[in-house]
Amino acid sequence: MISSETGNVPRTEFNQAFDFERQVLRDFSTESQRASSVEVDEPGEPAEVYRYTQLNHEHEAVVMALLAVTATEDRDTQVLKLIEDYSNLKSMGFAPEVITGSMIAYPNDITEATEACIGAST
Repeated sequence: MISSETGNVPRTEFNQAFDFERQVLRDFSTESQRASSVEVDEPGEPAEVYRYTQLNHEHEAVVMALLAVTATEDRDTQVLKLIEDYSNLKSMGFAPEVITGSMIAYPNDITEATEACIGAST
């Protein structure tokens, strides 16, 4: 049971200006705005992913294909072929991780990639 006689409890006066914290938040906001305006120039950059997803391709298929294809003259054709193969394997019910692994192991052979998916699923 708590006693009703608590006596005088010492109180503290907490007067903090929080100037440092406000400055940190301002700096973070400025850096965030700066970082969001930077464009990345590498395979799978957002603009390239956006371009393929606007053609009604699945985001995960696009990202996988862009990462798997090297910079060649025929890059666009290779990316579209990998997206199509990925989508076909996914429609067969294989897990994305299994599909990606098999397509990396057999990049130019959808038959072997399919067999690898079947083997991984059993």
